[in-house]
Amino acid sequence: MTPVNLIQRLSGLKTPSLRAARRPSLALLVAVALSALLSGCIVQSSSTDGVLEVRWSTQPVCSQATSVRIRASRGTVLETEVNGIPCDRGIQALSVTPGIYTVSVEALDATGNVLSSATSTNLNVVGNNTTSTAVLQLGGGAGPGEIQLSWSIAGEGASTGCGKFNLSKVIVSLLDQTQSEVVATAETNCTDGAINLTGVTPGSYYVQVDAATSKGALIWGNAQLTGPVTVASGTQLVLQNTINLVDLRAVITLNWQFSDGATCAAKNTVNVLVEVRDGANKVVVPMSDPYAKKPCDLGPNSAYEARVIDMQFATPTCTIPPGAKGLVICGITEKNIGIAVSALDQSTGQIYLGGSMKVENIPGGKHTAIATPLYLSSCNNSDNICAAP
Repeated sequence: MTPVNLIQRLSGLKTPSLRAARRPSLALLVAVALSALLSGCIVQSSSTDGVLEVRWSTQPVCSQATSVRIRASRGTVLETEVNGIPCDRGIQALSVTPGIYTVSVEALDATGNVLSSATSTNLNVVGNNTTSTAVLQLGGGAGPGEIQLSWSIAGEGASTGCGKFNLSKVIVSLLDQTQSEVVATAETNCTDGAINLTGVTPGSYYVQVDAATSKGALIWGNAQLTGPVTVASGTQLVLQNTINLVDLRAVITLNWQFSDGATCAAKNTVNVLVEVRDGANKVVVPMSDPYAKKPCDLGPNSAYEARVIDMQFATPTCTIPPGAKGLVICGITEKNIGIAVSALDQSTGQIYLGGSMKVENIPGGKHTAIATPLYLSSCNNSDNICAAP
């Protein structure tokens, strides 16, 4: 990923630094102390410490940000970090030991996402309560914003997780506040692990991240939409938390039985035909599918091929979960599906008994065992139409 990084551009702005600050007058020290007291920035220091006064621009970024975080480092050592400073205060005084400092200011929204940041380097702080000042310009202004986000795969880094689970690409979608309309999408390699979305119209969004297998099936993603996140004009929103992608394919298992309690042998039935439909009532697995024909007396001890129907692959690839009932329907990405089971008369090969059910609000990435059997009874009438869930 080679994003256009507003933060890097802004951090290049020249900011005043005091390499050899003059000792301030007593009146000036009193004024600084009074200013710190009025702003809530009470500086407590020893006589050998110096005062690092950090100032930052408040508009327009503080119309979206609620607080700022300040970090002051000497070389690679973080000397002090202050969180929860009101963004619109615009000033914070720090008591630090003398040295050459790098100071960063991050503007955060209410959930801790970084809306903008800036850095100032080579700040010379001397002791004896002498004040050095850093002035930082936080991003913000007219024009579109940016969103930077990263992802992991089942808690594993993208560099290894994508290959481990055969995921080739990631598609990031921005949804409106109703979570129903996709307003923008972007695509990148799964192993990139991060993406920077540019040209984002200022506003609030929800973020959906989907990962596709090499065969194109979108079966991984974030279990819950991330958001709402707010993008301000001319700023880069950095999502602090890595979005973890999980296998969203659900598994449904169930049994069937004849409504009168009869056995398959008593009904002269050796096989049944299974049909699966999606939430829009479109047939996904037809009765003509090679794996749609199942033994009538199917049970947990039946062979794998006899039990499984995979809604993603013609040849089933999923694992039968513990506690599964006889029929296993896996690879489900829909919230609702319909299932129809029709019994074949062994002598004629004709459907004469059947039943159907709808399964709604299926939890993604989980196994749901249907407690109530699907009952097979006389069909092709107004009460029970075979193969029509």
